Amino acid sequence: MKLLNKLKLFIAMIFFFFGAITEITIAEDHYKVSINYKRFAQEYKDWNLWLWEEGREGKEVFFQEDTSYGKNLVVEIKKDKDVTKVGFLLKRGQWEDRDVPKDRYIPLNKENIDVYLIEGDEKIYDSLESVDLVPRIKYSEISKLNEIKFKLMIPLEKGKSSFKVVDGEGKEYPIKEVVTSQGDKFIEGSLILDKNLDLEKNYTLYADNHDPISLVANGVFSDGDFERKYTYNGDDLGAIYSKKSTKFRVWAPTAESVSVNLYREGSGDNLIKTLPMKKDKKGTWYLEVKEDLENIYYIYNLHSKGKWGRE
Repeated sequence: MKLLNKLKLFIAMIFFFFGAITEITIAEDHYKVSINYKRFAQEYKDWNLWLWEEGREGKEVFFQEDTSYGKNLVVEIKKDKDVTKVGFLLKRGQWEDRDVPKDRYIPLNKENIDVYLIEGDEKIYDSLESVDLVPRIKYSEISKLNEIKFKLMIPLEKGKSSFKVVDGEGKEYPIKEVVTSQGDKFIEGSLILDKNLDLEKNYTLYADNHDPISLVANGVFSDGDFERKYTYNGDDLGAIYSKKSTKFRVWAPTAESVSVNLYREGSGDNLIKTLPMKKDKKGTWYLEVKEDLENIYYIYNLHSKGKWGRE
């Protein structure tokens, strides 16, 4: 009887030992990636992921459960020295819509990986504590001199007090009307202002319960008021050279400042000097350099909406 008990104990120990090894081997051979996704209006119907391992074909995967955060799925990825990251796209249905329309990647740098995603935010958060849960304004632009188009993350109750337009000096611009086709709530539409905006200033759009956003003027260039105010018909844009001077003129109606860089060569670090230009007629900026600039290269520096650009 004692021999039988010892044999049973030995078999149990072998089973326990090898069972534990099997479980450890599985864990060590795979990455476990937990992906959490939040949409502010809690509408998740048909939203899923297109997932691919680095350098391999992609596949459609679906969220598995509801959580207090939103939706969750857990994927296991077999370890492979050639696979250092997993790519994904959040999509609705069979590509009817995409949330953040760009490829994003999760680095496979530890066995258990937690990822937190938010609607409209391209950042990949690695902990719940680091997540910024304030909704963003999805889209905004100055479409006419007195009109701003918008699209929000979450709907707002109707009432123009839900929005504010403020310039860089803190001056608020009264809203005459909010135009939308969505019943008794705002989520997408246009703000009609009492007066035209001055495109040489910076503007910020505020909406209740959303992070504010800087306004851009992408759609305004075809507006009739804009064309009448800023259309320049002169034939001297660019640089007009002579031995005595060179006259520079560039059309940049939304710029806050413009300057010209002069170079000895067309490439490399050979800047001669930077010269500020003056605001002139019909949205142009002008500068006359009274010296011979033959064989000198130039480029314009434009400062607009807090950013520098070149052309």
